[in-house]
Amino acid sequence: LSGNNYNGTVNGASLTMDRFGSSAKAYSFDGSNNYILTNYAGILGANPRAVSFWAKNTQLTSPLYLVTWGSNQTGARFGVGFSSNPAGIGVGGASSEIVYSTPTPVSNAVWHHYVVQFSGTTLNDMKIYQDAALLTQTIIANAANTLINTLSAYNVQFGRVDYTPQPQYYIGDLDEFGIWNRTLTICEIEQLYRSDLSTINLASSNKSVCPG
Repeated sequence: LSGNNYNGTVNGASLTMDRFGSSAKAYSFDGSNNYILTNYAGILGANPRAVSFWAKNTQLTSPLYLVTWGSNQTGARFGVGFSSNPAGIGVGGASSEIVYSTPTPVSNAVWHHYVVQFSGTTLNDMKIYQDAALLTQTIIANAANTLINTLSAYNVQFGRVDYTPQPQYYIGDLDEFGIWNRTLTICEIEQLYRSDLSTINLASSNKSVCPG
């Protein structure tokens, strides 16, 4: 969709209905060995970035990673996932993490939209939105002053983190991932929440499409 020819290879994940009820428009992951591996290294170093996606799941028996890339060195991995205890959504940088509480439970079997973005120096500079609302209550801050320096080791993958001693997998449904080499405006986040990614010109643009 971006025009950059980044593609994914599906490993076990199955097609399912999206949030509009359209069949075969999203992917379901079983939490065992399902994931999608791309040919894209992701945004590296300390460069600004934004990740947008829709997620639906019903259980949080363990931390569930939604999208990851980078290395397993401290601060060198960029991994977005759900926390199970306490429940929330956050970013892990390998041996470091910051997690925010959400006003609506992340595991209530309803599609929710998330944007995670960064333009700073440490995990503390992450901003996370659920359904276009900025999350402000930190519930986990483990070495959150760790400097972000995402290395090129594992390409972008959905539904899995290559974690030692063994990978961890997501259980639930995922749809409409977008990754930008900049942060998004509040207006753009609202647009993504209220529309289909394929209907707005955000995927390949470095400029805001919002008025003003």
